[in-house]
Amino acid sequence: MNYLYLLLVVSDILLKVWAEDYYQLLGIQRSATNDQIKKAFRKLAIRYHPDKNKDNPEQSKQMFAKVANAYEVLIDAEKRKIYDQYGEEGIKKPQQDWNGQQDFGGMFSQFFGRHFEFNYGQGGENQRFRQEERRSSAFENSDVVNLEIDTISKFYRRQEVWYIFFYKPQDDKHNEQAEFLKQLANKAASAFQVGAINCQDLEELCEDFSVYGTPKLMLFTQNSNEEPISYNKEYSNVDEMWRLAVANMHDFLEIVNDDTYEEFMNRYPQQIKVFYFAGGEATPPLLKLMSSEFRGYLHFGLVRSSEKSLINAFHVQQFPTLLVVNDTSTEGHKYVDDYKRDRLNKFLRQFKYSKLKSKINQMRKLTKSLWDSGRCGVGDKKLCLLAIVQQDKDPIIEFIKGLTTKYEHDPIDFYYVNAKEQTDFTLAFPKFDAQTDKVIFFKPYRKKYGVLKGNIDEDSLTGFIDTILAGSGASFVIKEQFLDIKSR
Repeated sequence: MNYLYLLLVVSDILLKVWAEDYYQLLGIQRSATNDQIKKAFRKLAIRYHPDKNKDNPEQSKQMFAKVANAYEVLIDAEKRKIYDQYGEEGIKKPQQDWNGQQDFGGMFSQFFGRHFEFNYGQGGENQRFRQEERRSSAFENSDVVNLEIDTISKFYRRQEVWYIFFYKPQDDKHNEQAEFLKQLANKAASAFQVGAINCQDLEELCEDFSVYGTPKLMLFTQNSNEEPISYNKEYSNVDEMWRLAVANMHDFLEIVNDDTYEEFMNRYPQQIKVFYFAGGEATPPLLKLMSSEFRGYLHFGLVRSSEKSLINAFHVQQFPTLLVVNDTSTEGHKYVDDYKRDRLNKFLRQFKYSKLKSKINQMRKLTKSLWDSGRCGVGDKKLCLLAIVQQDKDPIIEFIKGLTTKYEHDPIDFYYVNAKEQTDFTLAFPKFDAQTDKVIFFKPYRKKYGVLKGNIDEDSLTGFIDTILAGSGASFVIKEQFLDIKSR
């Protein structure tokens, strides 16, 4: 009998040694009060938050499960008494099995629900802990996001710039500062976010941001690896705070003009193109945000109102205009709704997983940039059909453009040259008569060309192209000394 008793005692001691020490897990003394337990748990919950530990989610999940189990026991007076007397084995069966949860995000959300509540119990008895009543906030009923432990995911998962205001309600000028920040949040209109954290109620969360004094305003970029920027000026200058946020937005918009259009279209050949025709010089913050959010799926280009040829080519009538182009023609899907983040995001999302259709030949102006890149110059292995026009809106441009789809699988580029801007260019083609002729078919690598004579209609033009593709019809030799495209 004595041996059995001794064995039970030793077993009990070993179980306590091998079991988790809940007090040590939470980093508190065995005499800790409920407030100290809550404070310790909040700090650890932030440390093991699923959105802060994407590099090692499994380990974070396991650690959160452990501290959650420890918290549920020690915050309940009856369970804590059982644990203190019998250890982990004494309360194991009635406990919620947090380790059994497969989805870490779901586990965290379950623990920190909308009301920060959770249920546990045994024998039909339901016990519930609710988060202490939150104080009313100066930011209620505004566009400022009140950030707490159960809503901080909005910040951790950010795809935009965030301002975060760290404060205590008793700070000097708090209400005045809050009003300016509400104005800033309203002005942001979803281009960036403004959040607020009450450091009096959530000291642990503020400490996680290394904020130990209030008030403090910090700017965070989309990149979580970048250091935040402390804003140390007067909060009353809402316009200056706006400009700082816009200046620190990451954007992936390219400026597109006549010279860079071809390069823009070819850079990411599988990505759908989004053209924003802007009336002003500044890049709209919402477009910066969208270009970052859809990076790798949609390719954004910004076209200024001074780019007349592109504006005419895409038939743009007003500014701003946003077009989504899912092939290499100038026909696109026009956005006609308000420029609000949720609406524009919904419009663009339908193109996110689309691919740019196979290349369709089009009629482009032959510019200095294209020429310098090798288009239609000596050495270009592709063929060039050139329309010689007196103005960029010549009807023949649209006429030829309508026929280019027939030759999408042929090695032909279609361009037009403004003869008033390039006065010497046609001298390279002696058989071309500027008074009557309009179309030249050029074989750059052979330095030979042909000229379409007579009236131009669909039959004559396609017959001319087909003849040259068949190997004849381009037998004249160029005068290379005149073959050049000059800057406008």
